[in-house]
Amino acid sequence: MTTVGISLALSLEGLLQRFPTLRDFGLRRLRRTHGEIQPANLATIIESEIIPRLLVTHLADAAAAASPARDPQAIAGGTAARGGDAGDATAAVEPIAAEEVARFALAAIDRDVVDLLADVESVLARGVPAGAVLVDLLAPAARELGSLWERDRCDFVDVTMGLWRLQELTHEIAGRLMTRARATAGRRRALFAALPGDDHRFGALLVTEYFRASGWDACCCLDSERDTLCADVAATAYDLVGLTVTQDRQVEMLPDLIEALRDASRNPALLVMVGGVLLAERPELAFLVGADATAPDARAAVAKAEALVGAGNFAAGAGTA
Repeated sequence: MTTVGISLALSLEGLLQRFPTLRDFGLRRLRRTHGEIQPANLATIIESEIIPRLLVTHLADAAAAASPARDPQAIAGGTAARGGDAGDATAAVEPIAAEEVARFALAAIDRDVVDLLADVESVLARGVPAGAVLVDLLAPAARELGSLWERDRCDFVDVTMGLWRLQELTHEIAGRLMTRARATAGRRRALFAALPGDDHRFGALLVTEYFRASGWDACCCLDSERDTLCADVAATAYDLVGLTVTQDRQVEMLPDLIEALRDASRNPALLVMVGGVLLAERPELAFLVGADATAPDARAAVAKAEALVGAGNFAAGAGTA
């Protein structure tokens, strides 16, 4: 545990060097609870409060990763409908491999949605849950399209058309995952969006659909400008706002945006989650930007959001700011 704590401390310092404006933001948050902070006691506060909080988050994420992930299809009864023991069926399923994702991403560039859906049907036929198709096939295929573009293996039109086809597949598969309980009353509400100025909305859309399939009243904000997002949270008492981060340059806009959303929110206990490849690699960033939590994918995001909303325990953001 000591080794983990040291690595988190080094990671925290590295992130502050990479995104220097986050240091000032972090100091402002600490001053709200500790008053004026002198350099002499800043290290003590970081050692006694911030690192333990990050350590708890790290260990909780590790425990969640080690336990079986909940899939919306199981919630809806899809797994049981296939018959047999759910644990045995899961063990027999051939997982989605990286090579399969790479082939599917290339296929999305030049094959139509009907053909791609036939490929997805073959994956479902071998027992892979529909939720896993969203998280383990479509989401990484979208990231692979971006990687192909960066490596000059395809052009902007290819990526745009590929993402459009993946989006159509996402709607189709998510529609099959919807739980039987359709009543809106009592359902938790969530708003998802890309960051202002970002046209890469596939990640936010996929997470939205996964939350809907898990029983949430979730929507995706297509106009993700700051004023629009603040107006949305002021008009509707959302339990959760989720923001996707796709580029390093977006990180330093997050603290002010998250503060603005909290100030405008109709729900004083608003939970803010942030996600994206960068956050999956460096989850400590969630604390630095003032969010309550992060998760590596939509499946983990649902589990974490339900735990936090249910407990009212927002450790990284509202609970410490």
